[in-house]
Amino acid sequence: MTRKLFISYSHADADLLGELRVHLRPHERNGVIEPWHDGYLIPGDDFDSEVRKALAESNFIALLVTPRFLASDYCVDVEMEDAVRRHLAGEARVVPIIAKTCGWKETFLKKLLATPKDGIPITKWPDQDEAWDMVAGDIAKAARTPLGQKTGAPESYTRRDPAAPAPRAMPAEPQRTTVAAQVFSIPRNAKPTDQQIDDFRHEAFERIAELFEASVSALTDGMSGRFRRVDANRFTATLYRQGQKLGGCTVFTGTGHFAAHGIAYSGTDSGETNGMNEELSVDLGPAGLGDVPLRISSTRS
Repeated sequence: MTRKLFISYSHADADLLGELRVHLRPHERNGVIEPWHDGYLIPGDDFDSEVRKALAESNFIALLVTPRFLASDYCVDVEMEDAVRRHLAGEARVVPIIAKTCGWKETFLKKLLATPKDGIPITKWPDQDEAWDMVAGDIAKAARTPLGQKTGAPESYTRRDPAAPAPRAMPAEPQRTTVAAQVFSIPRNAKPTDQQIDDFRHEAFERIAELFEASVSALTDGMSGRFRRVDANRFTATLYRQGQKLGGCTVFTGTGHFAAHGIAYSGTDSGETNGMNEELSVDLGPAGLGDVPLRISSTRS
């Protein structure tokens, strides 16, 4: 049975989310898990209600734990607290993924078996791909395990009255928003910060990757394709008709000279980033931050 997997993360860790999705892909393809995170939201969605709905419908929850995750009031007071409450009720299983060195042992998560092995942060492993592979394997193993029976809450965990409203403290990180909502979050006459530009670029890249992956998976009538996530900043897509290759592409960001500050497209699925046929640059327009096509063709030797 496929388990719905809710991934809770800080938007400041979008690169880590990308790595996690890459390593989870084989288990997703095999029907073990069905991942969801807020990047699947579309313009016009009510962010908070949709996140809470997805969390309530998921029976398997992964927390991508970093200093920025623990500093986020939304991640901790909404997503993590609801996840822990459902875990204690036997309605869901929570798996903490320790991605960076942080104070996770000062939270309720210290009572749960974390991944990778011994809770050693992924960024501390000599071979981080080995750590990510271990994380993906642990998640798949947990997804195949039946949910446990209801347990009592440990004394150190204080439940909030369900009738009481969630705290509305100011978040310790930039407000968690979708890419589309973030476009309108910067005043028209204000100059965006480097962080706002980078956050927008990475979020836009993730949305583009998800749309490519979904489109390839939906092909029918003799058409088929392959989506391959090379790394957090690069993916390829290939299109076939009756098994015959029609073409492919590589989309990348933040790599080398090309797409260092934008999102580039190359008309080959080689995964190479030494040339591009199109680039979207991040710029401030009348409605806020947006992606502007440069419409150029370049090759670097």
